[in-house]
Amino acid sequence: MNRREFLVGAGCIAAAAGCRSASGARRAAGSRAKFRLGMAGYTYKDYKTDAMLDEMQKLDVHNLCVKAFHLPLTATDAEIAEFKAKCAAHGVVPYALGPIDMYTDEDAEKAFAFAKRFGAKLIVGLPATKGKTPVWTDRVANYELCKTISALCDRYDIRFAIHNHGPDMPQCFPTAESIVEAVKDLSPRMGICLDIAHEYRSFKDPVASIRKYGEKIYDFHLKNLTTDATRMPDIAVPLPRGFLDLRAIVAALEEVGYDGCCSIEYEAAYDNNTVPLAECVGYWKGITGE
Repeated sequence: MNRREFLVGAGCIAAAAGCRSASGARRAAGSRAKFRLGMAGYTYKDYKTDAMLDEMQKLDVHNLCVKAFHLPLTATDAEIAEFKAKCAAHGVVPYALGPIDMYTDEDAEKAFAFAKRFGAKLIVGLPATKGKTPVWTDRVANYELCKTISALCDRYDIRFAIHNHGPDMPQCFPTAESIVEAVKDLSPRMGICLDIAHEYRSFKDPVASIRKYGEKIYDFHLKNLTTDATRMPDIAVPLPRGFLDLRAIVAALEEVGYDGCCSIEYEAAYDNNTVPLAECVGYWKGITGE
């Protein structure tokens, strides 16, 4: 066993054991949260599919939100079958697709048609209009496209979760509240992918947002961060560290009965993130009893 392998194993075991000893009475009684730990595909943007699945297997994480890095929307049925077979061999369930950026009705139709072929019941995405420059923060919320997506949700019986992007994009669904306001008169299959770090950076309390909008949260991006007084930029740290009160977040998720995935989106050290992810996984499993 090399040093890296030792740190991965030790990080998971020590963090989980330490957190369980500090958790509440419900954990001592052996209860388990309804929600499941997952991984956002963006965490592995610099990994090939096989390497990503190998890492997830080592970390004992079994749910994946699939990004186009690992399976493009142009994939054939044979390529989809091969990808799903690889996931199954590693004990991984591809529970959703995305986030997928959508700019036109054609983009949305393509994504939903692919999701049907793939067998996904949830798409995470961002309905937007491209800005005047190629800079990603110039995108603007596209409310007309939301109406198209609403109809597609009902036609395909697929839910769509809009990802909040925080203060970097105040004009493009920065908060859970902005998403709920946009979809309130649309299909009930449209909801939120709540990124708790972006919510915090928008000077919103993620715990309060979970309690207020719980029934509309269809996916959940799990992370912690350090930041300056302006809460920018978003600097990722392993879950035990940072400003977010994750025990309070777990309690809020339990209160609203959230039963989807809480997917780690670790936006740092993309090409070598095994050790910090081991720390994230161990801590989260410790405080949830998963």
